[in-house]
Amino acid sequence: MNGMHAQAIDTLFTRLLKLQIRSPQRLYLADCVGNGTTHCMALLQRLTSALSAKDDLDRILDARIESGVLRLVSPEFKRLDVPVAQIPALAAAEAAALGEFEIDEDGSFVYWPKLDVHLGWDQLEQIANPDAVRKARQKHREFNIRYGKAVQRVRERSGLRLNGVPGLSKKQLGRIEKGQCRLTANAIEALSKAHKVKPNEYLQRLADTLD
Repeated sequence: MNGMHAQAIDTLFTRLLKLQIRSPQRLYLADCVGNGTTHCMALLQRLTSALSAKDDLDRILDARIESGVLRLVSPEFKRLDVPVAQIPALAAAEAAALGEFEIDEDGSFVYWPKLDVHLGWDQLEQIANPDAVRKARQKHREFNIRYGKAVQRVRERSGLRLNGVPGLSKKQLGRIEKGQCRLTANAIEALSKAHKVKPNEYLQRLADTLD
């Protein structure tokens, strides 16, 4: 090992220590040497895209196939391992074709051009752990229903009509109050303006109503 290489490793190790990483979930090392600069530039683009996205979709930052397992990493550095044999669209594919995949520029899906297969994080998570996905969805539904009822109670106490919130249609607000969709940042802003309070104060009213 030459002196310059040893110094580079020492510098990297020092910086990793300063990060005080206590869990492997907080760290991901991309293979920029083996995969090239183009791969790493695309990875950074997906990371930037995910951080600036206004939705709450799970995206794919990086992916690789090792020992018959498709290994995924999300922009939040969540890991997902899916045996290829359990993926119906890929189970019968040859190894050469399996290795020729691309990741969408915003991380929405992994794509195998020769196989004409697109798979997103949610689809793959459903295959890998369907019971966990079911429980997570149930939890989200219960959360939306609770907050929807709180939105309705706060609105009714303030004397606001269902169609009296600029920026939200009667149908949109009705869906939120029934728990059929989540309370987005845009909806919070519209509701807080309609109640003539700041968003933080409006959220506190919702929290008090939940209690």
